[in-house]
Amino acid sequence: NASMRMKQKAVLQRVEEKKKLGWTFVILGADIDSYATGGSLGYARGSTRSHAATAAGYASAWSDVSHAMSAQRFRRSARGYTDAKRLAASKSYFSAAESAKKSKHA
Repeated sequence: NASMRMKQKAVLQRVEEKKKLGWTFVILGADIDSYATGGSLGYARGSTRSHAATAAGYASAWSDVSHAMSAQRFRRSARGYTDAKRLAASKSYFSAAESAKKSKHA
């Protein structure tokens, strides 16, 4: 086991380093104010979700993550997709999936 203890500041610094490389981080919160908590930790609102602490809530949250990842993969596979676009998209992780849902139900 290679676990180690780290202070919050060190973890947040690593997250920021990875974000600059195009990594996407999301926060899912059950029965908390995910947007306030995520914002205080540097998470973008577009990469944050709240859900109920129930089986249905967890299923919905992970469904959102799955749909968003599929949408991200689709967008990132497009010809001409740049690192700048990747960085911009990482701040709105769930938006492409939401757009797809809306157009599907329209």
